[in-house]
Amino acid sequence: MELLFRVSELMATLLDGFGAIVFLSLICGRRKNINTIIYVIGTVSFSVAVSFFPVQIRNILGQVIIVFLLSLLYEVFFLEQGIGKKIYFNIIWNVILMLSNMIAVYGIAFILKLSNNIILESGSIERVLVLIVNKIILLFLASLFIYYNDKHKLDYKHCAVTVILFIGTITIGIMLVKLYVQDVFAYESEKYLVLISIALFAMSFGICVCQHIINIQDYYKIENEKMKMHLEEEEKYIQKIQEIYENTNIIKHDIKHYIVVIGDLLKQKKYDDIDKILDGITKDWLSKDNVFLTSNRQLNSVLNHKIITCRENNIDLEINMTCVIPEKITINVCVILSNLLDNAIEAEKKEEDKQIKLNISNSGQMINIKLQNKISESILAKNATLESTKTDKHQHGFGLKSVEKRVKQMDGIYYVKEECKYFQTIIYIPV
Repeated sequence: MELLFRVSELMATLLDGFGAIVFLSLICGRRKNINTIIYVIGTVSFSVAVSFFPVQIRNILGQVIIVFLLSLLYEVFFLEQGIGKKIYFNIIWNVILMLSNMIAVYGIAFILKLSNNIILESGSIERVLVLIVNKIILLFLASLFIYYNDKHKLDYKHCAVTVILFIGTITIGIMLVKLYVQDVFAYESEKYLVLISIALFAMSFGICVCQHIINIQDYYKIENEKMKMHLEEEEKYIQKIQEIYENTNIIKHDIKHYIVVIGDLLKQKKYDDIDKILDGITKDWLSKDNVFLTSNRQLNSVLNHKIITCRENNIDLEINMTCVIPEKITINVCVILSNLLDNAIEAEKKEEDKQIKLNISNSGQMINIKLQNKISESILAKNATLESTKTDKHQHGFGLKSVEKRVKQMDGIYYVKEECKYFQTIIYIPV
């Protein structure tokens, strides 16, 4: 039995060390310029070091510091991400480790009605049970965090504030319990309570300041993304205008030659040849430069870009616009149309009969947008929530969310339906 107890303690220590390295590797990712053999040797070496070096120190705080420093050293040498994220994920691992220990110890103590001293004492069946439960909980919590972080790409700055709040709350809670157990309240309770209250206030104030700074950074990040999108659309618009200008100059240069030729053919009454020349002009010039132009510059930019994209993908795009978009909602409408047309174009690439119809009109004080794209089979029957079907869901699936958000901001109505082999998106926006 004694051998079993020793092996269980040894395995638990090794699992903690290897667990820390594996968790950080999965979260941060391996550096691409590191040789595979060196990476494997380094991973095993640091895992063993994280397992056995902290045990040599009796002080619990010292053990935590050693584990943290060794793990951070491993991250610096072998893993991707910036130093801020490395420190953050390292703290997360230690929090998960602490949580799993607390849940295992206090949970088994409560269930078996035993004292913590008995459970923590090595060389007992209860201790082995705690170690097993602890590692199961540790694996579950670590896997849960990895899955959630991979799916939602957590912002480490926001999570860091939560971690600080958690650690601060736990620390103050432990202080209060210790004061209560030692009967300090009976002697100098007022002094300690004042100090604890000041600590709580300082922690809360600091967290509020951090959260405010993060919110400001997020706001500017969003504004920068908007500006980037607008600049990209402006660049595409300017480029297209330049192309139209160049083509117009070419037409102006060539038109006099065509007039001379057509005049000569008229004198010779060669009407069939004239028809061929006019037909060629129609196909080469008019269809090539058939760019949708409105009185709205931003809307032109979006529609022109989508027209070109549809032509490149052999998609028949029909646009019918019978109203003027008010200036105050122009940006929102441009973003909505850009997202909707992107989704429709992506869907039509898979269809044989590639058709998209866009109608923009007004009725009273409402702007009506109706976008239809041809479908061979029902989309809503297979994907009622219209989740992105692309593999990388972190980079895709935000188009419709953006549309819904902007329509809601303008107190509009947005819904989708299927009718006559067309997937239809219908939006009403009050002006």
